[in-house]
Amino acid sequence: MYNIDEMTVKATPEQIINAYENTIKKDDFFGEYTSCLLYLPFESAKSFLKDGATPEQWGEPKGDNELREDFEHYRDWWRQKVEDERGISVHRGKAQFAIRMMLAGCSEWKEIWSMDGGWYQRNAFNRCAELFGFERV
Repeated sequence: MYNIDEMTVKATPEQIINAYENTIKKDDFFGEYTSCLLYLPFESAKSFLKDGATPEQWGEPKGDNELREDFEHYRDWWRQKVEDERGISVHRGKAQFAIRMMLAGCSEWKEIWSMDGGWYQRNAFNRCAELFGFERV
């Protein structure tokens, strides 16, 4: 079982780019799932940025604290969507949580990413609850 409070960024820049290019991007219709790229140093992210972008504009990549905060945010946001059965944006919660799992080196991230969790993603949320020890819906 995983503990959000102990999560750290384990994916290398190469692994992040590979996950984005080969799995995440094909489902990223609106550019919402590029958040994983915020964990890259400038040199690794440069090919995704506008021409002329500078390291100063990019800043430091997100780190362990931001990862844990993101996990908590998306867990709670996703839970609310699942419980309230509100709209298609519930799929965004699943995707964002799975992306954080990839960043943290959780091998099950692709399972969650590709899981048919039902229209409101209850099955996917409950699988994450099993993996992370939070309450099921």
